[in-house]
Amino acid sequence: MPVTKELGDEVIAGTLNLNGTVDFEVTRVGQDTLLASIVDYVSRAQNAKPEIARLVDKIASVFVPTVLLIALVNAIAWLLWGPSPQLSFAFETTLSVLIIACPCALGLATPISLILGMGKAAEAGILIRDGQVMSLAAKIDTVVFDKTGTLTHGRPQLVRVINSSELDDDKLLSLAVSLEQFSQHPLAQAVLDFAKMRQVRGRAIQDFENVAGQGVRAKVDDQWVYLGNQSYMHTYSLSTDAVDRQLDEVDPASSVIYIGQQTQCLGALVFRDQLKEDAKQVCRQLKQLGNRLIMLSGDNAQAANAIGDELEMDEVYAELMPAQKADKIAALKKDKRVVAMVGDGINDAPALVNADVGIAIGRGTDIAIESSDVTLLSNSLQTIVSLQQISKRTLRNIKQN
Repeated sequence: MPVTKELGDEVIAGTLNLNGTVDFEVTRVGQDTLLASIVDYVSRAQNAKPEIARLVDKIASVFVPTVLLIALVNAIAWLLWGPSPQLSFAFETTLSVLIIACPCALGLATPISLILGMGKAAEAGILIRDGQVMSLAAKIDTVVFDKTGTLTHGRPQLVRVINSSELDDDKLLSLAVSLEQFSQHPLAQAVLDFAKMRQVRGRAIQDFENVAGQGVRAKVDDQWVYLGNQSYMHTYSLSTDAVDRQLDEVDPASSVIYIGQQTQCLGALVFRDQLKEDAKQVCRQLKQLGNRLIMLSGDNAQAANAIGDELEMDEVYAELMPAQKADKIAALKKDKRVVAMVGDGINDAPALVNADVGIAIGRGTDIAIESSDVTLLSNSLQTIVSLQQISKRTLRNIKQN
């Protein structure tokens, strides 16, 4: 949601200004910017050798010399004590040792299983970078989600009109549309979308005034109409008590703006960033597969906890910076958890690359997709369940081989 900025406040490159004009002074450029630090974090994490690669190196460092030593001992034994012709027998038996010790069947079966598994995943709309990701995905026991744009649609929607006046809901909504019809604010867009669906139109306004971070007012039919937060209503001595009594049952993850006219608060509009349609079902299925579910969010704690409770998350962490998200992933890995991170934004990039399996929503930012191991081509979360099911079957097939 938009944040009010005042003289002397810091803004980050890429910030959208929704009202008025801004004069700003550049204080950090190049490698000092937030984006540069995120890119550097991603780069360092990508260059670190994963645990599975170190394990393979350890096994190879023992296995290869051992096989060569056995082959050498075999050759010497046949040359010293073997029947005639010793050289021919020594060559054949040494070659036999090397061939038998080379796991040809496993060498063929593993990549074929991985290729078929990745092909099946692609059919389901899941793009996997390499076979190692497929084997890791089969061992996932902790799934970490970003909230906004991943579990939710990432845009507020008007979900309820609270009316404490004698006007009907459409007339109350018309007053809100009148004040919001020229605004680019996300909540204004949600009002206009809802009004369009209800076929409600705004009216002409006069003397429009905007107080940043508080609300707006204008004259509609020569009467002042106010639209803003509770303190904005109180500024003009409009009591919100009648409306507040109806707000007790409103979801704490919601945003509320009040509507007033002349000396009376008429009602309120309730907004919420809606959960994706399949979010609850996917979380339930992932739990059935034995996963621990965690949500990391940069949003405020109240909104994050409300969404977390609705989805029955095991843990919820809010108000996190990009590096803090990555640190949470690192802490989970230290606890010997195999972690999948699901995200879509620039802020998720360090966490995506730090996770055992980074999963990017296909409609997310380029840096999130580039930092991930898996890209989901659709916006549906159901493919996360498919990824785990396909990878488990693929790994089982490799072990059978």
